[in-house]
Amino acid sequence: MTVINTLPEWCLSEAPFSPSTRILLFFFLYSVNLQMRVSAGQLVARGNFPRQTFSRAVQQLVESGLVTRHARESKSNGHIYELRADKLVELGAPYVGEFFKGYKHGLETKN
Repeated sequence: MTVINTLPEWCLSEAPFSPSTRILLFFFLYSVNLQMRVSAGQLVARGNFPRQTFSRAVQQLVESGLVTRHARESKSNGHIYELRADKLVELGAPYVGEFFKGYKHGLETKN
């Protein structure tokens, strides 16, 4: 049995999504700003996703409630997406509070 030690490892191996969606979720972790938001343009640029693959993967995350889609910030960057740390915890992701410590909408770690 493999022991998952970090949130990024969980996203790539244990998250209940398709492989392309898992990879997109991994990019979300490292692309969100302190308000837990990132633009579609930034995600596509970092992940080099084909348009249809990106659309399907982000739609799966939105439908699961893990990501919230906001209005377009600009035409060049596309829609803004917000990652919901509380939903990661509901899905069983480890160390979410520690990973997002200090983020505006991150979870507070309990001592």
